[in-house]
Amino acid sequence: GHKQAANEKLTAVRTEQSIQERLQKAQADQTQASWLEVRQLYEQLLSEFPHDSRRVTWQAQADLAAEEAELIQLFELAQHHLEKREWEAARVVLANLTTRRAGYSAKGQAVSQLSLWAKGEEKAQIAHKAGDWPTSADNYDQLLKDFGEHPRRQRWQEKRQEAQDKLALEKSLREG
Repeated sequence: GHKQAANEKLTAVRTEQSIQERLQKAQADQTQASWLEVRQLYEQLLSEFPHDSRRVTWQAQADLAAEEAELIQLFELAQHHLEKREWEAARVVLANLTTRRAGYSAKGQAVSQLSLWAKGEEKAQIAHKAGDWPTSADNYDQLLKDFGEHPRRQRWQEKRQEAQDKLALEKSLREG
């Protein structure tokens, strides 16, 4: 009796230690936004300890992690479309993200900022392709003002300069 009670207590302590280690790992993964791993940890806890009193909390955390993982995937998909200049596809994904969670941001970027960038660059490119140099230069200038440190900054500066050069050339030809 006494030995069995001691063994049960030891098993309970080890079980609790195992649970606590996983909860700490889940918290760490959460701060790193490794949502799929967070979800897996909570689902493991749910399957291994189905009668634990914290079950409802674990299920809620697993559901939250699943939602966060989906939102990050959508965010990355939007970024992918933007990088490839697939404006319509990017708009659809960004609208979906905004509908699912207004004000959403990931990786230090708000969805609203991505949407502004997409609209701004699309307008600038349309004007540039149409040879509307004043509008093109203005739109690229606006992008440079709105998005200071941006991976595409150098490209925007080049496009703005090209538009300004073509504008100056047209002016000199008209006056010449």
